[in-house]
Amino acid sequence: MPKVNVHKPGSLCWIELATSDQPSAKKFYEQLFGWTADDRPMGPDSFYTMFKLDGRDVAAACTLRPDQLQRGVPPHWNLYVAVANVDESAERAGELGASVLAPPFDVFDAGRMAIIQDPTGAILSLWQAKEHSGVLVNNEEGALCWADLMTRDRDKAADFYSALLGWKIEKEDENPAHGYYHIKNGEDYIGGIPPTEHTDPNITTHWHIYFQTADCEAKTAEAKSLGASVYLPNLKMEHVGTLSVVRRSPGSGVQHFPAGREEIEDKRLQKKPNHRVGLFSFKKLLFRPALEHQAAVGAPKPKRIRDRIFHADLARGMRHVIQVAFRIGMIEIDGGRHDLIA
Repeated sequence: MPKVNVHKPGSLCWIELATSDQPSAKKFYEQLFGWTADDRPMGPDSFYTMFKLDGRDVAAACTLRPDQLQRGVPPHWNLYVAVANVDESAERAGELGASVLAPPFDVFDAGRMAIIQDPTGAILSLWQAKEHSGVLVNNEEGALCWADLMTRDRDKAADFYSALLGWKIEKEDENPAHGYYHIKNGEDYIGGIPPTEHTDPNITTHWHIYFQTADCEAKTAEAKSLGASVYLPNLKMEHVGTLSVVRRSPGSGVQHFPAGREEIEDKRLQKKPNHRVGLFSFKKLLFRPALEHQAAVGAPKPKRIRDRIFHADLARGMRHVIQVAFRIGMIEIDGGRHDLIA
């Protein structure tokens, strides 16, 4: 199991589910991914659930506060990125055009954090670790493996995150037909920014996270047996893997599904409170440079890094994902639009 003890700055370091039904969330993930739940009191009537995979922290969940529910804040996933100094990073984010929704504050002895909204609208948490480093396992069955930024202003977002977090956005060598930007933190590929030509003009910007599974078809069927509705069934992308997007069915008694974000009411589609997410199983290496991937499959070595053979297939597949994502999950959160597909 790939273990992580310390997250270097710029890494995707934590995911946290804010939900209206914490007990159902716990039950669902325990059944689907084999997570175990460690409840930690936060007050007289609330607790913070630390999910563990083989004894190592993998995610968290908490219940939406009454005031959040009154304002119409839906269940959602929060994505955290590690920074060396959260005060400096939050200040820098503001200088670069972000809105600082929550200025830096201490989270007991676990760490210090801030919440920002980037210039294109996506919400992100910045985390300076103390006692709690974050996710302690990744790129493993049931663990965080990737994140896509769904935005209609990709270049503006790319400039912002490059300046704030030092991310390299690989787009210069891409064939225009591919259209997928890769996000690289140091030597690690951690996410991407999909193409936008098929997006709904009313799309809200958001981070879309993925959990890894070895058998997407089996895991999708399992999610369905637990009450999920399947929005995107087992989309196969050659040389990349298989992706599914599922949604909780009303009255199923389960609230959350793998690899993504929760959803409540879709005001455009008039859906009832539910939760949608995606499942991803990868064929070979997960978003690795061409030299590594092609060596693994015995193919001739490419001359340039842009020849990663999964680019075109991934881009084609992501267009389908985007079309699904942009049809569902648009709602208002604290005066702004936020998408809840995962």
